[in-house]
Amino acid sequence: MDFFHERNLQLRQQVPDQFFRHLYFTIDLSNRCTFIYGTDGTGKTTLLLQMAEYYDEIPPDLSLFISADTMWFHTESLFEIAELFYLNGGRYLLIDDLHKYPSRESHISRIVDELPDLKLIATAAAPLAVPETLASLVTSYHLPSLSFREYLQFRESISIEPKKLGEIVSFHREFSKGISGLFQPIPPFRRYMAGGTLMAPSDREHRFPGTMLGEHRVNRFLESALPAIEGIDYRSVTKIKDLLAIIIREGPFKPNISDLARLLNVSRDSVYSWLSLLENTGLIHRIWLNRPGNTKHRKPDLILPGEPSMLRFAGNRPDTNATQLTFLINQLHSAGFRCSLHKTGAVYLNGMTIATGDKDHPIPEVTDGSHPLVAADNLEVGTDNRIPLWMFGLLY
Repeated sequence: MDFFHERNLQLRQQVPDQFFRHLYFTIDLSNRCTFIYGTDGTGKTTLLLQMAEYYDEIPPDLSLFISADTMWFHTESLFEIAELFYLNGGRYLLIDDLHKYPSRESHISRIVDELPDLKLIATAAAPLAVPETLASLVTSYHLPSLSFREYLQFRESISIEPKKLGEIVSFHREFSKGISGLFQPIPPFRRYMAGGTLMAPSDREHRFPGTMLGEHRVNRFLESALPAIEGIDYRSVTKIKDLLAIIIREGPFKPNISDLARLLNVSRDSVYSWLSLLENTGLIHRIWLNRPGNTKHRKPDLILPGEPSMLRFAGNRPDTNATQLTFLINQLHSAGFRCSLHKTGAVYLNGMTIATGDKDHPIPEVTDGSHPLVAADNLEVGTDNRIPLWMFGLLY
């Protein structure tokens, strides 16, 4: 245990306190287990260390941060470490990269069953399977990529309070006018869209990190984390990468599942399974047409990459509207909204039909009573039914 306590203290002394992801302020620790998942670069490790060091509900002297990625776990038992920590008065065990521990399910079950007052807060690269007996005791959170608002604070040292969707729709002119009086939002928005969605502490001073970092981390996630979590073999990983490459190149992508299955030389069921897997890990968004009765077909009507900078991977040159639409869907989904596709091709959400385009893009013509709006790029201050696109990045 001395090694883990020493490492715990070293890491906590270095944890930053200038920037906190939005999830830090909304996590509920009332359940026995709290799982936080997200791909590399979203700040999971930093978040966990900040919770250990600064979180009001976690007394520092009763908590321990450990990483399942350390070589010690090749010979040490997670349960035995947790038990020893518990017997010495510990009550909050924070485990980073839990997906890298091979026997995690049985050990987590034992910890919950045998150490009744110990709470677990763990991170993983993707959602972890939870035994049915533990389901009611687990709360899971997705940590998405940085919002535009978080990017402004992290890389540009500009602080803006998050806005509710209703506030943006109703008061976008007042908000955008006030913000543009402080700084010009469009230049940093361009930097964000081109590759500013990830946290990279060693790259903190660079405002324009580009897409190489994101591309490298997506590849690493698919090649190492995904097999560890899902038990997927190398051949399947290669085909999943091919599927993701097609979605990025064609996005927004209207899928033909039979054609995809033939192209990848796999079954249609495999394609459906992989699409679900990619969405659960935040690498794509599946969108369905808004139909009467809110019915869903198995096949999505549109597929988009998880966030806009992915459209630039491997030197791809995306269509402008693809980037705008991907940004809008990404920010809305990451803020907890689930969108559908209006028959006009615009986004449908809570009685609103939101088209994406430049500042002169026509207002959607709707006959279903929905409120037509344009999320307008290259617009600094909102006008009537035209909301600046960048304002949808202030939701979280």
